[in-house]
Amino acid sequence: MLPWPSPSPPPTPGTGLSDTGRGWRYEDRLATYCGGLIPYEESAVFTGLDTGAGLSRDGEYGYGETSFRVCRVADLSVSVGLVPADATRSDTRDDMLSMMGGGSPDHLPLPLGGGWRGFTDLRNTGVVLPCTNKDASLVVSVAGDESHENVEEGHAVGRLATAVAREAAGRASCEAAFGGSLPELSPPKGKTALLSASGTCAGIRLPDSAPDDWIDWIEETEASDSAPLERCLLGGTGGTRRGRLLPEGGVRPVRPTAAAEGR
Repeated sequence: MLPWPSPSPPPTPGTGLSDTGRGWRYEDRLATYCGGLIPYEESAVFTGLDTGAGLSRDGEYGYGETSFRVCRVADLSVSVGLVPADATRSDTRDDMLSMMGGGSPDHLPLPLGGGWRGFTDLRNTGVVLPCTNKDASLVVSVAGDESHENVEEGHAVGRLATAVAREAAGRASCEAAFGGSLPELSPPKGKTALLSASGTCAGIRLPDSAPDDWIDWIEETEASDSAPLERCLLGGTGGTRRGRLLPEGGVRPVRPTAAAEGR
C-alpha cells in the first residue's frame, strides 16, 4: 500500500495560500521585479514573502549604460547601476552617483568586510564593484531608517546589498571580483581619547592653530583597506567638532554644531 502523502502546510491567515504557495508566487514576482536583481533569500528576511507591500516600487531612470534602477524591498530603497570613473555628482539630473547616500556625520560607517568594497552606517549601505573590463564601477546603495540601526539588521542589509551587486554585475557585463560571506559587523568603539586612536582616527594630526582643549574625545571604527567610506568623529564637551580631512592626513577644525552637543 502506498503511504499517504504528507499534508500541505495550512494557508497563511488572510492570504488563502500556503507558505509554499506564497514562496512560489514571490519567486515568480522576483523574476521580473527590479530587472530580476533582487535575491529571494536575502530579501524575504525583510518582506516576509509579501509581493504587495514588500515589493512596492520599481523604477528605471537615466539612459543607456548609465541608467539605474530604484526599487523598494519592504521599507528599504535599493538603487543599483553603473557609475563611470569620471562621473561627478549632479544637483540637476538623476544619476546613480547622486543617488548614493553619504551617510549622516553622526552615524559612523562600518566596513562590511568579507572581501567586499562596502560599508554601512546602519542607515545607508553601499557596495562598489570596480569593473575590470570597462572604466566604470557597479554600485549598489540601500537606504533604510532608524528601525535598522543595530548590527544584526545592518548585517542583513549588507547581505542583501552584496547579493544584488553580484547579480547586477553579471547583467551589466561588469567583470569584477566578489567577496565572500559577510562577517558580523564590529560596532563603533565608543568615545576614547585621541591619543588612543587605533582605527579610522589613527594618524590624524591637528593643526598648530588648534587650541589644546579643542578635542576631548574621538569616536572611530576599525580601519579597512576595502571600505569605500570611512569617518572619524572628533568631539568636545561643548559640542562635536566637525573636522575637514586634509590630503596629508591632518584635519582642519570647523565650527562646532549645536545639534551635536551632549554627545
